[in-house]
Amino acid sequence: MLAPLLVTSLLALPGCLAQSFTLTDTYSGSNFFNKFNFFTGGDPTAGWVHYVDYNTALSTGLIPNANNPLWGVDHTNVLDPGNPAGRPSIRISSQKTYNHGLFIADVEHMPDSTCGLWPAYWFLGQTGTWPNSGELDVIEGVNNGHTNLISAHTKSGCTISGSGQTATLQTNDCAVPDGTTGCSSSDPRTNSYGSGFNAQGGGVYAVDWTSADIRVWFFPRSAIPASISSGNPNPQADFGTPTAVFGGSCNIDAMFFDMAIVFDTTFCGQWAGQVYQGQGCPMYNGQASWPSCVTYVAQNPNAFTQAYWEINYIKVFQQTGGAVEHVVLPSAVPSLMSNVTVASVAMGRPTGAHA
Repeated sequence: MLAPLLVTSLLALPGCLAQSFTLTDTYSGSNFFNKFNFFTGGDPTAGWVHYVDYNTALSTGLIPNANNPLWGVDHTNVLDPGNPAGRPSIRISSQKTYNHGLFIADVEHMPDSTCGLWPAYWFLGQTGTWPNSGELDVIEGVNNGHTNLISAHTKSGCTISGSGQTATLQTNDCAVPDGTTGCSSSDPRTNSYGSGFNAQGGGVYAVDWTSADIRVWFFPRSAIPASISSGNPNPQADFGTPTAVFGGSCNIDAMFFDMAIVFDTTFCGQWAGQVYQGQGCPMYNGQASWPSCVTYVAQNPNAFTQAYWEINYIKVFQQTGGAVEHVVLPSAVPSLMSNVTVASVAMGRPTGAHA
């Protein structure tokens, strides 16, 4: 009788109720672009980029097919590096904003590891001035880099510990010194970003955002958890140790709220431009009066044929049922609870930041 009594006792504890998730939003196929707004303003990160609207993107081939979530940058035209408009590209933000949720993004292809590039998949708060309602960068890197930097930017008062994750903590204060550096962790796996990511068919990024913390996982295409593949994601059951965790001394609900899903691909700017030379990218050594990064991006359109995003789907789930977030059961319990499911609830900009 010990096992039934133990199960009953555990489920009777406050916050230890079995949990489940309900699918609330799907971004895929022909409905994908309809659920996003196209940003056409100047790049807040000072990138050499010209963000275009939906109709322009479609007519110029940046979006090859309106029914397929695949989009890239202009890779045809040789441009004048003296033109501040920059190379045409796309930045989109979801029309819907979120407070908590489990976000599963199946990404088939992302912009590759190419000098001048700065792509990102991220979440951005829509209330107040940046970073008043937070920023979470899920996929981000620059130039010919091959590893992913997972970061957050907040107002003052949020620090993370870096414990309980597989990525390497880089900075722990999400507001140091003014929100531009943020808190970040680097995933050492070379298949988590850019060309290495694309070479193995992409993969899945999962974000579990609760009041307790925000957890991020990356799964290569060959290692996607069964619960994700079945359409019933269960972080507690088969996601394993998170790649990155944003928790510690941070009031999540006060720091991250009303956030939209964002994708963009910019060039050079406050991060890619500043570390361009240090990453061994082509230098022009005075042959042009413009920065080498901008000159390279302007004069080498063929370098950006692989600078495109292709998304199989983004699915957003919300928790149903009451439970304490991220319940961890004693090691002896799982064998006694084979039929009981317990699930989870629900940038680092070294030199710049999205806003």
